[in-house]
Amino acid sequence: MTYYIAWGVTGAGHFLSEVFLTMKKIKKLFNVKITTFTSKAGEEVLRIYGFLPKIKEVSPGNYYEEFFCSGSAWSFPVSGRLQLGKYNLLVIAPCSANTTAKIVHGIADTMVTNIFAQAQKGKIPTYILPTDWLPSETELPPMVNRDVCRGCKPCPPMEKCPYGAFEFVEGKARINLEKCWGCGLCVSLCPYKAVSFRERVKVTPRKIDVENVEKLCGFENVKVLRSPKELENLLFKFLEGKVKP
Repeated sequence: MTYYIAWGVTGAGHFLSEVFLTMKKIKKLFNVKITTFTSKAGEEVLRIYGFLPKIKEVSPGNYYEEFFCSGSAWSFPVSGRLQLGKYNLLVIAPCSANTTAKIVHGIADTMVTNIFAQAQKGKIPTYILPTDWLPSETELPPMVNRDVCRGCKPCPPMEKCPYGAFEFVEGKARINLEKCWGCGLCVSLCPYKAVSFRERVKVTPRKIDVENVEKLCGFENVKVLRSPKELENLLFKFLEGKVKP
């Protein structure tokens, strides 16, 4: 049996590395087709964290294995697949606080919030991994520590960056994330270790974000997961036929 999964990715770097690894695992181990849907913010975050060039590993572009992003087609016609029940499962992971809030309040103005609305109409089971529910650690995008940067000229990371993402501001380097593709080349090039990528920091969700997640837990046909590992375990059980979605 072939399983069809619609996977929504939002504009959150939190949990993104773990989620992408899970997508690759289930693609490799099971007979599954994954269609990836992202908001514009989701596409940007995939690029910044270096996953946008790799998305073809899970959604290579075949039928029901496409990569769709919010663009000029604001009506999101492809989301009609979910209303028609063409997928076995919808996964939204990572699900940002912004997307969670929109879902809870019935707003469907991005690719991801729209496919959720259509999945509800089509009664498609949905797994959601919110980023802002429990205190946890998140990974930061590429950045320059200005307290460490010595403003070297020439600057090795700036000279070698293939995307021209480095620039000088007030005598020190910084990364323009609108140009960055998350290749990570710059990290090893700085002789003073001023550049970091995926540095982990602790985060505590806001009260309003927690309240929105609690409301989401009450939605019909929705399972809210607390961690990437819990999501992965549940997906494995579903694809092995051990649990119903």
